[in-house]
Amino acid sequence: MKQIMIYKYLLAGVIFCLASVWLCSACQDAETSGRETLTFEFQLPPALEVETRSGTLDKILIDNVWVVQYNSQTGAFIKADCFSDNKIGTAQTNQTIKVETSDFSMTPSNFYVIANAGTTFLTGFTGTQADLKAKKLDITAGTTSQPRLLVSDPLPYTPTAGGNVVIVAPLQRTFAQVSLTWSAPSAIQPLITISGVDVYDLPKNMALYSREGSDDLSIPYPAYSDTNKDNFVTGATAVKSNLPVGEELVFYMAENLRGMGTGTSFSEKNLPAKGPGASVGGCTRVVLKGTYQYSEASAPIKVNYTIYLGGNLMNDYNIQRGTLYKMIININGANSADVRVTITDGNVIVFDKVVEINNKVDF
Repeated sequence: MKQIMIYKYLLAGVIFCLASVWLCSACQDAETSGRETLTFEFQLPPALEVETRSGTLDKILIDNVWVVQYNSQTGAFIKADCFSDNKIGTAQTNQTIKVETSDFSMTPSNFYVIANAGTTFLTGFTGTQADLKAKKLDITAGTTSQPRLLVSDPLPYTPTAGGNVVIVAPLQRTFAQVSLTWSAPSAIQPLITISGVDVYDLPKNMALYSREGSDDLSIPYPAYSDTNKDNFVTGATAVKSNLPVGEELVFYMAENLRGMGTGTSFSEKNLPAKGPGASVGGCTRVVLKGTYQYSEASAPIKVNYTIYLGGNLMNDYNIQRGTLYKMIININGANSADVRVTITDGNVIVFDKVVEINNKVDF
């Protein structure tokens, strides 16, 4: 006997629902004897961008969910099930998604939840937890459409003789969001045209879990070398052909954890010798291309404004999953600007401690 309920839309929230578990009754047939009916309820992490703590939160369509079970004592794979198609209903008023099934074993376990990976993603999979964490999906380079791949951390489960068991299933994004706008003093705005925005060194894949499950923070992820550039789109990715003043450009990318460099200023962050391991290979950078018209000149000159993404504007080249990097570039002239970067962790509840970084820089 199996009952499945999955709700199709889910609103990001800050309080995660509980999953109730009941013992099967003695009158169940032999096929489900010794199993529990597990009810999982999931909610998304908070929105990446929140103006106030009561601001509008994001919606993400959920059309397939994989639930994978491992024995928590031996680590052995037990089962992987996908819930989709006619098993998906509409959202409840509390905006939750629910999976209810009696097909999983009543065994001390770790459950993994993977949303929107596709109905064939784990077909035939019987690998270890390390194998699961290392699995990846493609991401379109510089996409302006939000990816939908979401995962939970391992969810511990202990069978009980009766009553309720709490299974908390917070879902997390496997990608980062980048927002960019530029401005300029009113007297300078007519002199500047931004004719394109390119992004360099974008990872090709989203891993289910950060660093594909590795705990070694000393190794840049994903790998990048002369013999292993298949992990990256190494040329320019044209994200926008024209960006008027004040217009916001939003694109999404997979995590790119390059490490820390040795620079002490914005200009040094652009120097290869100051990058992680004395290299900026694999470090993601955004380039605003355009022209600047000096009042005395008969023709405009070409200008580029280059910004390496990361946790600061000096030496941090890490782009974390579940994080919004919001850049505001106030152009002061052909070779100078004030850059403001706001970094928000989208996988936490409280947004009071947003990191703001401000620099006046020369390009």
